[in-house]
Amino acid sequence: MKIIAVLSSFIFLFLLSTDVLANASSCVQCHTNEALMKSLHKPPVITAGEEGEG
Repeated sequence: MKIIAVLSSFIFLFLLSTDVLANASSCVQCHTNEALMKSLHKPPVITAGEEGEG
């Protein structure tokens, strides 16, 4: 019975810590900001008639 309690406590603390860490410094904050994501991407300039045209 003690083993189940210890494992349950460990799993609970692990899940709690991952949630706290994910909120503190998460990629989700930037990757869900559409304006920021658009500002980071600059599409290449493509001119017509270059080599490789199929």
